[in-house]
Amino acid sequence: MDMDRYVYSLISIFKKSGKDELSISDAINIVSFRLNWCPPTEAKKFINVILNNSSSIYEKNEDIIKLKKDYENIEIPSTFHHFDDKEIEKIIESAGPPDTNIKEDIFNTISSSIATKINFTTSGIVGMIDKISVEKKIYREVVELYFAYLYNIDVSLISSLNEHINNIYFKI
Repeated sequence: MDMDRYVYSLISIFKKSGKDELSISDAINIVSFRLNWCPPTEAKKFINVILNNSSSIYEKNEDIIKLKKDYENIEIPSTFHHFDDKEIEKIIESAGPPDTNIKEDIFNTISSSIATKINFTTSGIVGMIDKISVEKKIYREVVELYFAYLYNIDVSLISSLNEHINNIYFKI
């Protein structure tokens, strides 16, 4: 596959976010929910392949990636087409078995954001969310999103998560 497609894919993710720096989980959310390139369960592997094939254009500090100065203002050519579904499938297959923990990663990211915002432990927040979920008989993701809303937590990078949850859990 053409190396430029990986580079332009990574630049596309940054442009869609509107940010200079992204955590890996933010990049996964953008690929899954905002760009709709692949499901969340496969996005982590897809992001890793993109990062491995475009390592010369970004800097990574722990979980944060940032485009190098030379690449921040690059315009994506109008002839660029992101990978189609079959290509993404091949890329993900080459990366190994599906990652089933992406749902947990999203849950943990939001839960720790809530805990930080209200000065509480993450395990305490998760316990509260799980308890309410069981008592009210609703999915914990819904409770978590309610808490995020209640405490003004910015979940804009996963704004399509509400639609995703609605499509999965509330179809009639």
